Amino acid sequence: MAKAKQLAADLAKPSPLEYHALKLLAKDAEKLRDQLTAGQGQEIDFTVHITGSIGVGEDNQYDASESPKLIDVLAILLGKAGEQRRQTITDILETAYRDGQRTVPTEEAVQAAEAVILRCTHNTTKTRRGNVTGSLKIQKLAAR
Repeated sequence: MAKAKQLAADLAKPSPLEYHALKLLAKDAEKLRDQLTAGQGQEIDFTVHITGSIGVGEDNQYDASESPKLIDVLAILLGKAGEQRRQTITDILETAYRDGQRTVPTEEAVQAAEAVILRCTHNTTKTRRGNVTGSLKIQKLAAR
C-alpha cells in the first residue's frame, strides 16, 4: 500500500521538462515583483494550462584555467606558519585594510604575487550545460 501511495505521489509530480517550463515562465515574475504586496502567509490556489515547446541545447566542453582562491591561499599560509608568524601575517593584513582603507602594494610585491599565482594555476576542461529555451503560453484556468 505504501508503494502504491509513493507511486501515485511520484506520478503527480511534474516531469523534469515540465519543471523547466515552469522555470522559463517564472523569469517573467521578476518584472512583476513591484506589483506584490508585502506580507507573510498569502494563500494561493490556482490551476494553469501550459502549452508550447522547449529546446534543450547540447552540453559542450571548454577550456578553463583555475587559479587558487584567496581563502585557500591564506588558510595554507596560516596553517603552515607558527603562532608568531601567523600573528605577524594577521597584523600586516589588518593594518593594510584598517578602517576600510587599502594599502597599495609595491609593484615588486604585485609581480611576485602574480608569479606565484601563475605557478599555481592549472588548465582544465569543464562542461557547460546546454541552454534550455522555450516558446510557451500560459493560461489560467477557471477556479474550481
